[in-house]
Amino acid sequence: MCRGGDQTLFVTKKIFEEIKGFDEKFIIMEDYDFIRRAKKGNIFKIIPKNAVVSARKYMSNSYARIQLSNLAVFMMYFLKFSPVAMSKFYKKMIK
Repeated sequence: MCRGGDQTLFVTKKIFEEIKGFDEKFIIMEDYDFIRRAKKGNIFKIIPKNAVVSARKYMSNSYARIQLSNLAVFMMYFLKFSPVAMSKFYKKMIK
């Protein structure tokens, strides 16, 4: 349900075009919105492999602070907060 962001997504060009790609109004949560739309009528799999991503935000924030911030923004998404409000909140929480 909540994947925590910073995702590596693989999708065919056909599906990407069918769902009209990323919704550019999203400054944050664009990956979750994309997955939510892609899952409708398509097969969705999680590949059991790790991906290397930047750890910069963990260097100046605790793991708990990042996870709580992710959870809060996730809840804001479902409560239909604006992308701008979600982004401002996240930037205030994460140094």
